[in-house]
Amino acid sequence: MAMADSTLGAFLDDLGSRSPVPGGGAAAAVTAAIAAALGRMVVAWSDTDPAEGHAELLEKIDAVRNALVALADTDAKAYASLAALMKLDRDEPERTRSWDAAVEDAIAAPRAVIEACRTLLKVLEVFRPRTNKRLAGDLAGAGLLADAAARTAAESLRANLPLLSDPDRAAALGDESTSSLAECHQRATRLADEPDALA
Repeated sequence: MAMADSTLGAFLDDLGSRSPVPGGGAAAAVTAAIAAALGRMVVAWSDTDPAEGHAELLEKIDAVRNALVALADTDAKAYASLAALMKLDRDEPERTRSWDAAVEDAIAAPRAVIEACRTLLKVLEVFRPRTNKRLAGDLAGAGLLADAAARTAAESLRANLPLLSDPDRAAALGDESTSSLAECHQRATRLADEPDALA
């Protein structure tokens, strides 16, 4: 069942089961989607001038949230395919033929989750000065959840980097994730530590 059509309880049951999917990547995507929903609530409840792009901010957050829900499914499917190849002998033609693409797919999903978290945190930080002080905790919570989701996604990404046949690409992706995580953490920290900046 697609994540968008599932219940939270069903997802948690699947996540906690002895099954390779869903796993950390899907958990990261769902956590980030929750961060987006919480951030959207803050924006929706804050009094703003329509001329300041309030509706556009809501649309951006909706787009990120929807993408993240889809990424939970993408990650699960990608890792399921990779896990199936891992069960084959190393010299099995199907494994040899499909391995590189499967590894790339397993990396692409958590990489996209990290980028979605970066985008969400940028949007929330832009909106921060217009947020009602009574919603400061919710804004901080959304940022911290997004930061945690990005870090969780990075763990999934890094676990698969050694499987790449190109060590230079693996190193470049590792460096990229480190840079992205640093940015996410900085933005999340500002959201949580600067309540005086709120309206």
